[in-house]
Amino acid sequence: MTMRLLGLLILGGSPLLTACGSPSTPRIPLPPAGSPTTTMTATLAPVTASPGPVMLTHHDEQYGFSFDYPADWMLDAVKLGDRAPAAYQLTSWAHDPGMVAGVPAGGSIMSINVQLWDPKGDLDAYAAQRRLAWEASALTILREEEIILANGNRALTGVIAEAEQGQGYFLFTTLGENYLSATGDGDVAMLELIGRSIR
Repeated sequence: MTMRLLGLLILGGSPLLTACGSPSTPRIPLPPAGSPTTTMTATLAPVTASPGPVMLTHHDEQYGFSFDYPADWMLDAVKLGDRAPAAYQLTSWAHDPGMVAGVPAGGSIMSINVQLWDPKGDLDAYAAQRRLAWEASALTILREEEIILANGNRALTGVIAEAEQGQGYFLFTTLGENYLSATGDGDVAMLELIGRSIR
């Protein structure tokens, strides 16, 4: 935004700017030559955005994807089985390395993993399988949308809920002919920030 435009936006409602020459608006007379004048100045306060969390980036060399996560969270590489050859667990609390059995009150957890599923490279079919599994587990999709990630890949993301268990987050995208899945529960806004950083 230029200073001129900013000035017009700030002063745009002034009769001096909006009604010059209008017969219905009284004109303010100029002081006679040589009279003392008053100068008015405006000072703009700097606009500062509230700082977000400090983020770290993890890059998986084997499968060629990256994601950002809060610096105060714990990242573990975990083993989930043959269908998930690369898997990561993110937790908002410190614990012994490895898979955790439970989430403490107020904690957040996320799993980001490569999924080897058939059919290959068909995001809609993969998401349909996940929806069927959620329906069988009495999970409800509260919100779902399609987005484009920073790497140009299409992704499906949203929020799910289970009665009395709270809300969870999900993001599915393709990774070549395979899939990348990010799911978690806890602070949905933070989980979504992490999920949308996948590239």
